[in-house]
Amino acid sequence: MPPASKAAQFFVDRDYSGSSITLDEGFYNVHRLEEAGSVGNDAISSLKVTEGYRVAVYTDADFQGAEKQFTADAPWVGADFDEKISSIVITKVGSPFPAPAVGFVVVPGGPPEVELVPGGGSGFPGVHVMNRG
Repeated sequence: MPPASKAAQFFVDRDYSGSSITLDEGFYNVHRLEEAGSVGNDAISSLKVTEGYRVAVYTDADFQGAEKQFTADAPWVGADFDEKISSIVITKVGSPFPAPAVGFVVVPGGPPEVELVPGGGSGFPGVHVMNRG
């Protein structure tokens, strides 16, 4: 079981082995997975889910492609998702399953990037503004 302060833990090998990353509730597109640590795009083979959470995994970036949901530990995500996961949504069980964030990316040096996130905290509901240029 992952630490109580985190919602889920993801492993590069079956049976909860190899490099891993522990994540809180949220939306993790391919770039956020790579920024978060040792487990990146198309690398996950097993996962642990803290009781009370739901994990949805997607085979493509931007929460697209095939989807599979987990509410319990999985020593193997299955042949259909093994080393094919590119985005993840982690929510509490019983809460409405939110739409994934939508991002608008601009070239470096351009205007700020805008990411629409359900329930955002920028002062404008659902809008986060980040300058990544």
